[in-house]
Amino acid sequence: MYRPERAWGYAPHTTNVLVHDFEPGILYELRMNDTNYPVSGPLSGDIGLFVRDVMETTWYNVLARQSRE
Repeated sequence: MYRPERAWGYAPHTTNVLVHDFEPGILYELRMNDTNYPVSGPLSGDIGLFVRDVMETTWYNVLARQSRE
């Protein structure tokens, strides 16, 4: 599960999407929901996925995958 750190405010909006109950060794990537275009990451779950310049209500999805290390 993930949620924005701060989900309100006037545009342009900037926030971190936080991954709850992240797993060590897994990388998380924030993507635009309709195109799967990468927005932030891939990063470990202990770091917020940074989003900036959001001008309207936007849907995202998070891809989780094994780190290659």
